[in-house]
Amino acid sequence: MATFAGRPGRVEAVAFSPDGTRVLTGSTDGTAWLWDGATSKLVATLAGHTSYLHAAAFSPDGARVLTGSEDSTARLWDAATGKAVAVLAGHTGPVGAVAFSPDGTQVLTSEGYWVRLWDVATGKAVATLEKTGPVAAVAFSPDGTRVLTGSGDIMARLWDAASGKVVASLAGHTDSVTAVAFSPDGTRVLTGSQDNTARLWPVFKHVHDLIDIVKTSAPRCLTPMQREAFHLATPPPRWCFERDLWPFADHGQPYIGDDSPPYGPPTLTWDERLLAAWDSMGSWFNRPVAKRESQ
Repeated sequence: MATFAGRPGRVEAVAFSPDGTRVLTGSTDGTAWLWDGATSKLVATLAGHTSYLHAAAFSPDGARVLTGSEDSTARLWDAATGKAVAVLAGHTGPVGAVAFSPDGTQVLTSEGYWVRLWDVATGKAVATLEKTGPVAAVAFSPDGTRVLTGSGDIMARLWDAASGKVVASLAGHTDSVTAVAFSPDGTRVLTGSQDNTARLWPVFKHVHDLIDIVKTSAPRCLTPMQREAFHLATPPPRWCFERDLWPFADHGQPYIGDDSPPYGPPTLTWDERLLAAWDSMGSWFNRPVAKRESQ
């Protein structure tokens, strides 16, 4: 076990360099420190912030360090020398979360109700993502095309990194979303919340990916029109009626097939909720998907 001690202030942020040889810590005294991971010796002090640090991260190649502070700035540093490279100014509140893109060319910073995307080479903001609650966590997808945020409005959101537009809202938590992460292959996201749960969500990069999932998971007990929309054979099998299975489109209405009597509607299933969102392009990743994954 190693102890990295001797600096004033409470430690608020920690990170490993990609090669594991360096350790980064950020403190309430406004400085970040680079340590040798093998000897626990201090290598460099990153000084420049005027208030305590909330977040710190290494670039994917280990050459840069990014810090976010209560002083309403984020700063880029040279990881070898500890010298400041750029100040990402323009925030209007404390910077609470930071992240590098997988290729290291962009960074994310969050402050209050805003998430900003910055170009590392120029130090300029290239996009601003507006939230409806204070942002507590940010992450890039492994391919760098998506941004994931978690906030105090109990929602996690997926954004297009190029346009800064919302791709999907992940609804299901009942309290602030305080931690987010992508799986290494980018097909799932993980969210942690103050509601004492973590949730795993599927990510579909293309509409056709969702269609393929629906075609294999949607119940066969759909109305003929629904079945046609999903390119399924019609009509529904007789056991749909014999087992009191109820098509979502006719929820609350008598449904008679052949000589079968009408049946009352059961509780809505995940698949039925997904079908309800079929015509809404903004709902590919919404509650219907989340509900199934959280069960």
